[in-house]
Amino acid sequence: MPKIISQEKKAEMKNDILKILSVNSRASINDIAKKLKMPKPTAYNLLNEVIKEYELTFVPEINIENVWRYEFIKLSKTHSKKEILHRTIEQLPEMGFEEFMVLFKFSSNIPNDEEIMKAIGTSYIPQFVARVHGDYDIIMYAVASNFADIDQFAVSFCLSLKNYVVTTEINKLARGMGFFPLRNELLKHFNISDNYKDLLLGLNGDGRVQIGELARKTKSNQMRLIYAFERLKRTDILSRITYYEGKPKNVINTVVQIKVVNQSEFMKSRNKWLLDMVKNSDTKHNEYLFACDVANPLGIMLFLSFQDNDNVEEFFSSIRKALKGVEFKYFMMTKSLLGHLGTRNFDMRYSKQYQHLERERLVPRFDYKEKGSFTLTELPDE
Repeated sequence: MPKIISQEKKAEMKNDILKILSVNSRASINDIAKKLKMPKPTAYNLLNEVIKEYELTFVPEINIENVWRYEFIKLSKTHSKKEILHRTIEQLPEMGFEEFMVLFKFSSNIPNDEEIMKAIGTSYIPQFVARVHGDYDIIMYAVASNFADIDQFAVSFCLSLKNYVVTTEINKLARGMGFFPLRNELLKHFNISDNYKDLLLGLNGDGRVQIGELARKTKSNQMRLIYAFERLKRTDILSRITYYEGKPKNVINTVVQIKVVNQSEFMKSRNKWLLDMVKNSDTKHNEYLFACDVANPLGIMLFLSFQDNDNVEEFFSSIRKALKGVEFKYFMMTKSLLGHLGTRNFDMRYSKQYQHLERERLVPRFDYKEKGSFTLTELPDE
């Protein structure tokens, strides 16, 4: 019995470490040990065990919608106010980036992996591509400057697969929760200063890298990188340093489309769903990877990850009970072809969903003073 209790306690502490790292992957050993109320050597060993067990990769979570802000700041450094005004009017339609979900359905034969990757080519637009089984064959999370760019890419992709009959569905999305790790090919297209770009590219390679080491690698000024880090945090372009699991505990990945057919009934039941979401994530590995609002059809798209089929059935049973005025459609992911899912055990108290429940006084108020409080100088203790 003591051994069983010890293993259960260890699993609980690992879960706590994952939640700490999900919000602040630059947390030092001192911080982790203090929050878990354990000796520093124990925290260090447990952290390394968690990193190895889940093959954690530490990356920046970037708020795509806010990237355009620094494009104006870049203009302000080299232009007069009048020039900035004219340049802004000219470039406003092309400023920043938008997020899209693209779904492909083939009428009969489906291209192989090599053909799909060849059709994608060197484009920076696709960030995650996977095969799915169900109403669609391929799903793609994409980032582009505007709808015209993503539409042009989708057309080019289909034309490259000229031996196949394919239909395309493109949806502009509004992210609600979660993230997809962004590829360097996209970061290089950000119209921001070199210091900001070097910082994001360096963190995308290793989110726990020492800033001094990053400055040496990129031949940048260390103080400028520190300044860039703080500015990107304050403008919420850099939401946090987080991680994704290279070897996740949950292995069954599913995409769910929730179509709202009765807006009034859906809004009445939404709080119950959010409460279930928060409650379940507090007691087990978070199954919600990504949630976004979509316009066509009006509703929500969810990316979920489950440990086994029993968890799948349990989830759909609970969500059908919680949500009213909706229709469900789901399909299974069978293979990732490009990029990574942002699989992490996220602390839901830092989510928009929890903040909404706070405003409704349905959950205890949480102290957000440490939100996104990752630092530059606190580094992993050796």
